[in-house]
Amino acid sequence: MSLPQSVVDLIELLGYEAAMRLVDAFGGLEIEVPNGRVEGPLTARIIQTLGGGLAARFMAHYGGEALYIPRCVQAIRDERDRAIQADYDAGSRVPDIAQKYMISERWVWVVLKRAIGDQQAGRKRDDSQLDMFNTTNG
Repeated sequence: MSLPQSVVDLIELLGYEAAMRLVDAFGGLEIEVPNGRVEGPLTARIIQTLGGGLAARFMAHYGGEALYIPRCVQAIRDERDRAIQADYDAGSRVPDIAQKYMISERWVWVVLKRAIGDQQAGRKRDDSQLDMFNTTNG
């Protein structure tokens, strides 16, 4: 699953890490982006989330607009699952992966098995091979 266009725009403006911090802090909310001229709790929270320079850039670009920040739950989960698979392929142990991503070892195995299933689903069937469980082959 890909990220919503509004998040892609945030990434282009702020960079990936900062945009994800914004999604983490405000995901699922529509915020009235302050213009940065008036201090308030929202301005302070944006500055705390992004840091001064990026917060100023964000408020200069979106100031005065009502901006919905998507939660991006599925896209973030898909990204995490790809990272888990990459860590495993690179030789990381399942307990270490579970600790790194703060999930159970059982869930790591679920993710790895799902990835294997997705890879096999894309394979073509080789009809020249006999099916071991097909009784019509002889």
